[in-house]
Amino acid sequence: MAERQTPQIEQWVRDAGPREAVLIGRARIIAVLIAVSLLILCAAPTALAANLLYYSNQGAAPGPGISFANLDGSGGGDLNAAGATTDSAVGVAIDAATGKVYWANENNNTISYANLNGGGGGQLNITGAIADTPFGVAIDPAQGKLYWTNFSDNTDPIAYANLNGSGGGNLNITGATASSADGLAVDPATGKVYWANDNNNTISYANLAGGGGGQLNTTGVTPQGPNGVAIDASSGKLYWSNFLSNADPISFANLDGSGGGGNLSTAGATASGPFGLALDPSAGKVYWANVNNDTISYADLAGGAGGQLNITGSTPNQVGWPALLETPAAAGSPTISGGSTAGSVLSCSEGSWAPDLLESFLYRAPQSFSYQWSVGGAPIPGATSSSITASSAGSYTCSVTASNYAGPATQTSATFTVSKPSPASQVTKASIGDQQITLTTPSLSVCTANTSKLAVTLTSTRKSKGTKLKFSKAAFYIGKGVKHKHHKHGKVVITYTANATKHHVPATVDLSLAGLKPGTHTLTVVLSYKRTKREHGHKKTVTVTKTMKVKFSVC
Repeated sequence: MAERQTPQIEQWVRDAGPREAVLIGRARIIAVLIAVSLLILCAAPTALAANLLYYSNQGAAPGPGISFANLDGSGGGDLNAAGATTDSAVGVAIDAATGKVYWANENNNTISYANLNGGGGGQLNITGAIADTPFGVAIDPAQGKLYWTNFSDNTDPIAYANLNGSGGGNLNITGATASSADGLAVDPATGKVYWANDNNNTISYANLAGGGGGQLNTTGVTPQGPNGVAIDASSGKLYWSNFLSNADPISFANLDGSGGGGNLSTAGATASGPFGLALDPSAGKVYWANVNNDTISYADLAGGAGGQLNITGSTPNQVGWPALLETPAAAGSPTISGGSTAGSVLSCSEGSWAPDLLESFLYRAPQSFSYQWSVGGAPIPGATSSSITASSAGSYTCSVTASNYAGPATQTSATFTVSKPSPASQVTKASIGDQQITLTTPSLSVCTANTSKLAVTLTSTRKSKGTKLKFSKAAFYIGKGVKHKHHKHGKVVITYTANATKHHVPATVDLSLAGLKPGTHTLTVVLSYKRTKREHGHKKTVTVTKTMKVKFSVC
């Protein structure tokens, strides 16, 4: 292809002449198109909660640079790009997570952006990078870069800029042969960039890190004015649009270099100067723009089932470079974590969501998340954050809604059961004579660290009936008690004494757990009482005892 002439009228000069004839003819009616575009610009853009296809308008300003259509066939509209300077928009790339769209301007060699919901437009700082008739853009949000092809520079056909506005550079493509680079796709998974060469009818590639360039083997098919490439990683194929073939507008080859080239059957669609494409592998669809009749076509990736997308409501003006924006796609339900008893804090994860298919020009990353908690199947009023306190027992779920400009999608967690809290303490009761004994210890379900102490409370109160008793003492034994060794008559004698003794009630005692292994242990409390009785006409004081045992847990 010869050097581009007179960018304002979008004229190419080719020896064969097909593109020249088409585009010069279009230039003759550009004045009419501009007048219509001025009227359309007065209308506000329409934002619809639906899967969308965006396309660029290569017609000269002041027509709308970016337009869109609903994939459900209900029509579309034009993007309000206020703040950006548009002049022959070529290429569309979307950052769904930030709600922005980017495009190249062929006539003024700049890169523009705007908000998907309109306005917020501007020019990306590309200092350090070459922009020489930039055609097509591709984005890698994870690396914070936007790439484009330079149609008029075969030495530096691929350039990039940082999304943070800090400038850019040119990619080293050593090993590849560029010839009027015309549209590209980045494949972060393999670390490569692919692009079409309009002038020598080839597909090139290079490493995103630089170097490693080459030409893709397309044996089996001959590209015909290729522009725009898109990848279906699931099938291992790269597709491109053929500007010079309305009969075979879409072709493909294997990414592994084995050739396998062919032409896709697009029966049912009307191609007219195919100019850029986008893939929806999960739906099995390919979409492409027709610059010569200002339409958007589609077909099945399996072949056939072609048609034209309804773009009524938008203002097409030399359309090109479609890109798809879809609602977030669920990939894994959110999960609930936290305590399982009432009063615990529960947290809900975002769940997992399918990533953008950057290489296919399909964007679906969430821009925001919202939450709704339910208990027993009923939404909890006001419970709309990622964490809540479970105020009561019940079956809890959390629903996470991920949204981007195309619309929302919701996933719900599995049920998380919250039970009534176990008592922090256990109460053991016993009686002897006229005494009602109450022993309070930590609940068996509550673990007490062996580095701390076991808190025990003992009361003994008088009842109205029963033999009168007077409290004497209470001995507390953990296990057998405190072990002692001593010698008697040359033998080792082992005895045990209480860990603690109390002579008054109510009593509180803190028993050391040092040396105890984690697990369940026994506390034994032996209570002694004095009882006065008559025997042979005399008063006699005797000791009576009551033994209580209770389990406790050590960790």
